[in-house]
Amino acid sequence: MQELKVEHILASLIQKGVLSEEERNKICTGKSTTEKTRHFLDVLVRKGRDVNWYGSFREALKEPVTHNSEVKKKYRMLIEFLDNTILPDANKMRMNPYNALPGIHKIHSLEISEKNLSDSKVRFSLPENEEGNRRGETKPKDSKQMLIKGYYAKWVLAPENYATLIDEPEELFALLENANEESLLQQEKQTLQQIRRFELIYALSKRKKLPEGVELCMNSAVEEILCDQNASHLYVKYFHMLKEKHNLDLLAELVDSFYTTMTSVVLYSDRDGAERAGRVGLALSEFLLDVSCFDLANQTMRCLVEGLAKHDVLSTQLLQWKALVKLFEMHNMNLDFLEAEAAHKAATIVGEKIKQHPFGASLLEESSLFCALSSSFREQGKTSSAYSWALAALKNVGSDCKSLVIETLCCASEAFCLHFEVPQAEDLVLQAVSRARDEFSTYSPQYVKALLCYCHYSNEYRQDAQGVETARTAVEISDLLFNASHMLRALAHQALARALVVTQQFTDDEYFDHCLKAWHIAMEVLPGDHPRLASFQFTLAQCLQWRSSLSNDKAKEKHLLWAETEAEAAVATFSGKWGSLSPKTIAAKHLLAQIYTKMDKLPAALALIQENINTSQKSLTIHVMQKHLIKATLGNFYCSSEQPRDAIPILCEVIEGVDCRGTYLSWVHLSYDSLISSLKSMDESERANIYQNKLMDWMMRNPKPSAAITWYQLHSSPVPYSEWLKNFMKRK
Repeated sequence: MQELKVEHILASLIQKGVLSEEERNKICTGKSTTEKTRHFLDVLVRKGRDVNWYGSFREALKEPVTHNSEVKKKYRMLIEFLDNTILPDANKMRMNPYNALPGIHKIHSLEISEKNLSDSKVRFSLPENEEGNRRGETKPKDSKQMLIKGYYAKWVLAPENYATLIDEPEELFALLENANEESLLQQEKQTLQQIRRFELIYALSKRKKLPEGVELCMNSAVEEILCDQNASHLYVKYFHMLKEKHNLDLLAELVDSFYTTMTSVVLYSDRDGAERAGRVGLALSEFLLDVSCFDLANQTMRCLVEGLAKHDVLSTQLLQWKALVKLFEMHNMNLDFLEAEAAHKAATIVGEKIKQHPFGASLLEESSLFCALSSSFREQGKTSSAYSWALAALKNVGSDCKSLVIETLCCASEAFCLHFEVPQAEDLVLQAVSRARDEFSTYSPQYVKALLCYCHYSNEYRQDAQGVETARTAVEISDLLFNASHMLRALAHQALARALVVTQQFTDDEYFDHCLKAWHIAMEVLPGDHPRLASFQFTLAQCLQWRSSLSNDKAKEKHLLWAETEAEAAVATFSGKWGSLSPKTIAAKHLLAQIYTKMDKLPAALALIQENINTSQKSLTIHVMQKHLIKATLGNFYCSSEQPRDAIPILCEVIEGVDCRGTYLSWVHLSYDSLISSLKSMDESERANIYQNKLMDWMMRNPKPSAAITWYQLHSSPVPYSEWLKNFMKRK
């Protein structure tokens, strides 16, 4: 490390965003090579987990700005040393800031011109020839040729009689142009250009005309598509069009190519090649998850994990750990909790290996794993565990991991909602929306996800006009942004349908139209037997139940029968996949009980409610407020079915036991109203007056939100994350 000359690697690290110009100037204030190196290391190891500083440092050492073969050889030895060094107490190491020491002898550094320092960015490592130029990058005179970069770089022509199958989306371009969305229009045009480049490479691959060292999955065109995580939604329509119109599944072809690459004998001995393939595989699996291609993502991640396991060094361990975390997330999305647990255990083992390396702990961005754990426990109804992991994710996430910060805030908001910490949940979701807009702009998937998180919170607790307006905005942006079947579009229409239902806006069939739209989009995106469809069945049953209340007798019966079918299917899926403790299962049984009540199937309705009560009483993981809510459902059922004698003791128990901690909860208010009504029907006016006074006292201590949340609040400029977190933990 003492022989490292920072001039050889600074340009690469600056181009990759690891170092800033200001940091380079600080490093270059060193009076000797050794002093510059110490300044450099002091800056580098203090980078957060959000910056892939170690991986970029290794890449820079592989391609230093020098033609000296001996220097390159020493840097290779340094890489080997860093990858294979394990310290017994690596997690306890701390590096003190460097202060210049007196008497350091002067070492003459190699003079490097500014021209060399501005070497162009190349993501894939390309071998150099004897003159030091990357092979094949010299541009030919024929301007119609396209540069393809893989292990080598080469200019190639399109095959004879080649014609693209991808038509220009003229209507979309015209729509964006008329809407003055110039940035979106340029992004769409760049997407079209990129997908056509990939299409050409696929054509060359099928005709066996790809240059040496270029694979279908290992070239610059594919990498540009996969690595731009904020643009994956733009490519979906083209992949769908090619599959539907021309029976050409380019994503499946990519996965096949990746499998061939990862299982090749060459990669068993080529660590650099395995790392390059690992980065591509990780990006490919994330892309496939984003477009809901779960089977292809599963194949890719399993192949990736198995291939990387053959190179047990720090750089490949980091890639393997990220792949295992993604595998854990995917199994949670598919409700394969046993498979998810196996992936989590494997990720934990690899993570412990990483922490044994110098700086290993600082390289792990564990908040992504913590979020996945919180979501998994939340789905299964394990409230306290979901809450604890959400807190850990909030404290652990790197402030510069912009997408991950927003994901963490949304995840934590849902966990806090389930834990009945409503003011904190509101604070979290407001931060998520404002940061998504500030960091990514209004027309971004991150902003849509944050709006949907706000809709979830609002539909549960506020149930006001702002929730409806926010859902409308999410629909408008997602329809414009994705212009194809995408899960976020389905979720946006579902959120608007629910917002219209909870605010009782039934003047027309808008709520039902959005519900059906959500259902149809979800059916196009997900396989027919995917358990996530149950959520859309639940919403459909909910809307049909309300539609029956607004219909004549003949239509009412038809709507209730349809609602019964969808609700029963949702209950079967939720209880079979999520388990009986899941909030989804409990809510679905409650909904089905309401439908049975309207169909005069009172014994069946009572049996479902009693199932929920029995389950909650046996559970140690369901929050106490959730248990009161389930009991309140039974009390309200008895009240609505004119059984006040049975309703009164249950509702009294609920009201005396709840602790709303200053938060207005509509179901508690309903319980008071039902109890007072039941007491009056039993001619117990004195007790009814007592509980009427208690209700007034409860509303004073737990008032309805007096002021609606505004767009000004949602779009206010966020403070730095570390500052916000510090204040949030004080208020908590």
